[in-house]
Amino acid sequence: MRIIAIVVLTFLSHAPSASADWTLDNTKSRLSFVSTKAGEVGEVHRFGAMTGHLSGDGAFEIRVAMDSVDTGI
Repeated sequence: MRIIAIVVLTFLSHAPSASADWTLDNTKSRLSFVSTKAGEVGEVHRFGAMTGHLSGDGAFEIRVAMDSVDTGI
């Protein structure tokens, strides 16, 4: 049983998806921030449009459309 676990872990660590490029799915992602008013009232805001990419070498880039901010105000 221990050998099987080692073989499976070794296989997964070298799986193609481990080093593949990844793209941010805007429909399943959220970028939010909180502002505080008068030192007591917290408000949550979010951006609705963004793109992002994670390369196989670990470099990550995200672009956020600043005009897509939803403050609820």
